[in-house]
Amino acid sequence: QFGSYLVTLLVFTAFLAILCLGQGAMIIGGGLDLSVGWAITFPAIVVTTFANNSDTAALWAIPLALAIGVLIGLGNGLLVAGLGLSPIIATLAMSNILEGVSLVFSGGAPIGVVPPMLASFVNGRMLGLPPFLWLFFLFIVAATLLLDLSTFGRRLKATGSNSWAAMLSGVRTGRTVILSYVLCSTCAALVGLLLAGFASNAYFDMGKPYLLASIAAV
Repeated sequence: QFGSYLVTLLVFTAFLAILCLGQGAMIIGGGLDLSVGWAITFPAIVVTTFANNSDTAALWAIPLALAIGVLIGLGNGLLVAGLGLSPIIATLAMSNILEGVSLVFSGGAPIGVVPPMLASFVNGRMLGLPPFLWLFFLFIVAATLLLDLSTFGRRLKATGSNSWAAMLSGVRTGRTVILSYVLCSTCAALVGLLLAGFASNAYFDMGKPYLLASIAAV
């Protein structure tokens, strides 16, 4: 029983850690994303609605949900880098938009069950752990390399430290900011899929607890 509790704790820690990659990139770059709660929820609702207990439909519904995450981040990035809006205002507005879209799309009540392949990926066992946890360990390595050793990571840190100086140094700060928002929302969409797989369905406000948690953890 204790082992099962420990695995569950690892699963939820992994959810938060994945989101923290995106939110951490935002904070490193001098921004903040307040739309992550609904960026988690809306893609999860999309998957359970379109791929209702169907692995075949999941083959296109899951990429669609991740693409929605990319579009959310692109929208946030264009509002901040393109229009010069405050990150708090832009992402809070996006959060409200996503909430409204989710309500309209679901008709006020999310329906459907996650595909068996997604549920097994999160709740199954492989060498004593859920399959996705083994990939999560690789995710940690990739996230470390991205933020600490990649060109994007160095440009992000330069932008967050002094965007004007970074721009004078040749860094395309606007593109860097947009990419950071895309990364954050994509991570949020991924967490939404995993959380739906764990719970076997999607529900409103499923991402709400992760907003402040992702900021505090960073």
